[in-house]
Amino acid sequence: MREKISILVGARPNYIKVALVQLKLRPYFDVSIIHTGQHYGSGMVESNIVPFVLPVTHQINSSTSNIQDLLSEILVVLKQIDPKIVMVVGDVNSTLAGAMAAKVLGKKLCHIEAGLRCGDPFMPEERNRILTDTLSDILFCTQRAAVAQLMLEFGGSGKHVLYSGQTLLDPLVDLIEHGYVTKYRLLEDYGVVTLHRDNLLNNCEKLESTCYNIRHIATKQKVNLVLHPHLLNKLKEYDLLRVLSSADNINLMDPMPYLDFVRMVSKSCWVITDSGGLQQESALLNIPTVVYRETTEHTILNELSDRLLVSNNIDSIELFLLNWAKIIGTTVGTNEEMLKEAYCDGLSSTSVAKQLINYCESGVI
Repeated sequence: MREKISILVGARPNYIKVALVQLKLRPYFDVSIIHTGQHYGSGMVESNIVPFVLPVTHQINSSTSNIQDLLSEILVVLKQIDPKIVMVVGDVNSTLAGAMAAKVLGKKLCHIEAGLRCGDPFMPEERNRILTDTLSDILFCTQRAAVAQLMLEFGGSGKHVLYSGQTLLDPLVDLIEHGYVTKYRLLEDYGVVTLHRDNLLNNCEKLESTCYNIRHIATKQKVNLVLHPHLLNKLKEYDLLRVLSSADNINLMDPMPYLDFVRMVSKSCWVITDSGGLQQESALLNIPTVVYRETTEHTILNELSDRLLVSNNIDSIELFLLNWAKIIGTTVGTNEEMLKEAYCDGLSSTSVAKQLINYCESGVI
């Protein structure tokens, strides 16, 4: 009988990170996929990541990001499945709740995207990363610096720290190779903005300032602002939606399917985002990107691409976008071969599966 493994997803980027991993594991494991319901609603839940299928076997309709509530729900499902291994992904609240549930039940725990640190102790995602890594038995790291970080934190503890590369980017590499998404084309005259982090959205003053920053940028170029449900709710709560909707050059957009979204990004002149995933996808697509935060956990992007700015200062952002407008559509600024070799060769999901299979066959877990 094949060993059972439960893969837990809760936020939309999680689906993409495990889309190919679960395919590689299926010949060797009895795979179940648990969706926690942390992300819900139109455009945010995709069981079919075209052209990749992610068949959810257990749906938790929690519609919450509260860790305690998620923990209770996940415990019920894991007791029913009784897997040997639980796999969690990323740094959202579902990730930590799933990790806690796995250890309460004495299961072996794997964490994909382990070891990332931005250095901001007040960011909820940073807390989730550290606690999930602490609980995990096998840690799959997207970059070599994350391996070094975990060896510094847990060296000699018996944890298995492994380099895998970034599984999030495997589907995008595949889409590029098969022509679903193309690079180095004539770009369309717009930029893309996405914002969803709590430390921005829960601060009315910061969010208001950001709205006016976006309005200012839109005086120079059209802005496609994709409205994460959390952002939309906060704009309504703080009566700020009118600031954006009244601007002629801002296109407010609902969340869209993965393939449609990456196609839109691939044709954009620039991206402004606080998303950990989008900053990586835009780097692979060679799009100038502003990480609208004070820090980023994806430090390798700073090393391999000059097309990245980590800042929420409007003057710095405006200068950055102006400078890149002069050479837009070129390959200047990104060492793509190094980026692909060090981070996203398209084989990261295969690497995760192979290493996990080897550990099981050798009796390590």
